[in-house]
Amino acid sequence: MTASFSLYLDLIRFLASLAVFFDHLASREISGGVIPTVMGIYGQAAVTIFFLLSGYVISFVVQSREKEFKIFAINRVARLYSVILIALPLTLIFDALGMHFSPVFYEQKKILSDPESLAGYLTSFFFINEYKIFGVKGLVAGTNGPLWSLSFEATYYVACGLLLFAKRWVAVALVLLMLACAGPTITVLATVWLLGWALHRSAGNSIFRMKSRFARIMFFVSVVGLIIAPLVSRYLPYDNFGLFFPFGRNGSNRNILQDIIVSSFFALNIISAKVVFDGPANVKDGTQNLIKRLGALTFPLYCIHFPLMCLLAATAPFAHGSLLKVIYITILCLCFIIFVTPACDQLKLWIRKALKGSFLAAKPA
Repeated sequence: MTASFSLYLDLIRFLASLAVFFDHLASREISGGVIPTVMGIYGQAAVTIFFLLSGYVISFVVQSREKEFKIFAINRVARLYSVILIALPLTLIFDALGMHFSPVFYEQKKILSDPESLAGYLTSFFFINEYKIFGVKGLVAGTNGPLWSLSFEATYYVACGLLLFAKRWVAVALVLLMLACAGPTITVLATVWLLGWALHRSAGNSIFRMKSRFARIMFFVSVVGLIIAPLVSRYLPYDNFGLFFPFGRNGSNRNILQDIIVSSFFALNIISAKVVFDGPANVKDGTQNLIKRLGALTFPLYCIHFPLMCLLAATAPFAHGSLLKVIYITILCLCFIIFVTPACDQLKLWIRKALKGSFLAAKPA
């Protein structure tokens, strides 16, 4: 993966997390409708991009540096828990403060669809809040609705690890059992994750090689496609032609047709971008560092922003529906994420170190 292309992926990750952020910020409960609706329609598309990008990146790291089970497992656990171990306590604190100062605000279904419960935190901690076999129906920790997608991500990590490192028949049996427990939505969207994996593994295939000029055209087409996909998808059957794929804390029907359109355009984007951004990064070191730092904000921003956004919206000193309130929420949220991200990074290193010690201690003399 070239330096220039790697920076591009970092930028895409950050923009996708911002799309989710503005999806929530644009809701009437938070901003009072002062933000144009169009700014809040890219949240679902962003999550689709995350899934495909995850498959692509995991294929890369497995091929390049995570070729043993213990390394793969340690890095995946550290990746997930470095943020979730911070996000869950913060959610509890933010929700407690918000409900103390403005309990009426938290009575809105968009804000807190289910009462605070230990089950919500436990299912989020173990990434099973979307597993239909348990009947939890998308239960999450307090207001932290975005955590629903971590059930998907964790499932794909485990399935990948089993298929790569376990005996084939055992791996296939366990993966099928896990998907049966997870339910139809996690199973269907696994195809988006696998598409990302396949794109990376097929990068050297002559079918995907483009001339520079044609790649630039396809890159432009893919960007336009990603911009208009959520707009066009609103006119497609939202019920997936009668098929129900529940997701999230409200058990909404996932618009699988939009996922197919978005993942198709993003696949084209990845293929063309690999040609367009081939070679060393032709930007200044300061710009490179900025993009890398923005990419590092992605996961903490995704997992922490909504409980904090709710607290700020509930206690803001500005009128509901005012632009000042929106600016206030946005600035404080982003500043807090910038502040807490180094702690997540440090926790990731500690988890890796602790798990590596455990693996070494478990080895026979």
